[in-house]
Amino acid sequence: AAVPATVRDALAGSLPEVPPRFRRVERWAVTATGASEGVAHALVWLLRRYAMKDAVFVPLSYFAVAPGPSWDGLVILSQGVCPNARLALGRPEWADATAVITAAPDHPDVRARSDALVLAHPPDDESDLLARVQGPAAAMVTAFRFVDALMGLDDAPSYFGLDALPARLDAVCAAAMPAVTGEVAFLTEEATAPVAHALRWKWLETVASCDPPCWDVLQFAHGPWQYLCERPFTIVTLERDAGALFDRLATMLTPGLHTLVRLRSELPPPGCFVELDAMVNGLVCAALPSTTRDLEAWPGRGTDGALYDVGR
Repeated sequence: AAVPATVRDALAGSLPEVPPRFRRVERWAVTATGASEGVAHALVWLLRRYAMKDAVFVPLSYFAVAPGPSWDGLVILSQGVCPNARLALGRPEWADATAVITAAPDHPDVRARSDALVLAHPPDDESDLLARVQGPAAAMVTAFRFVDALMGLDDAPSYFGLDALPARLDAVCAAAMPAVTGEVAFLTEEATAPVAHALRWKWLETVASCDPPCWDVLQFAHGPWQYLCERPFTIVTLERDAGALFDRLATMLTPGLHTLVRLRSELPPPGCFVELDAMVNGLVCAALPSTTRDLEAWPGRGTDGALYDVGR
């Protein structure tokens, strides 16, 4: 329920001026982990599609083992600056231009990077839950604004038409969602595929009934259908422009065995990424009462240090 207000704050907040050297960068690497990784994959898509940049996602493990960089610009996303993210923050020599998208701009490791462009977003803290809910939505909006600025549009209305996003989120967050149980898969189309990783990760961390696969709607007929055609499964569609293809999909499913949940975006990309994220929040909230998952005292809490603390 707090997501619309958080997104409004992220849209209203002032961003630092993007230096000219950032606009000259042609090769970008984007890195993150956890919930921030979903935003990172969406940012790579934005840089490639709209800013026409050569952009790739690089896992944070690269910074623990690799000999050196192969890019000119680097974006680090980490809501609370987890230890793994400090591996990338500690390599100022690996990029001519580094941007940090974070909700913790005063973290000592961020402040130590005086050369970096720091793009702060709300909320101040969301560490009491295993899953991040508000932060990824705000980080996504901040990433949109960063690409706006790289394209030289920071003095003009947003190229991405985000003015309609807060009101749409109000409606989405007020809508009831069905309680989904069992195994789930997300089916996408080209316009919604960039948010699939973020939504898969959300389900994995919260409901935890499975690690949902993400398939393109046409790819579904080339293997996935043969995998699940005779077993109980819930298909969650992430729709924008390809409704006719999802109509065809619906005719293949077996009533009583397969459940179809159709999530339809009213906003074009990339606003639809935040809209669909809010819809899946609703699915998660509806499903949680039927699980034993405790997002404040989750299984494995405190036992992950061998990997989680790398970078501390």
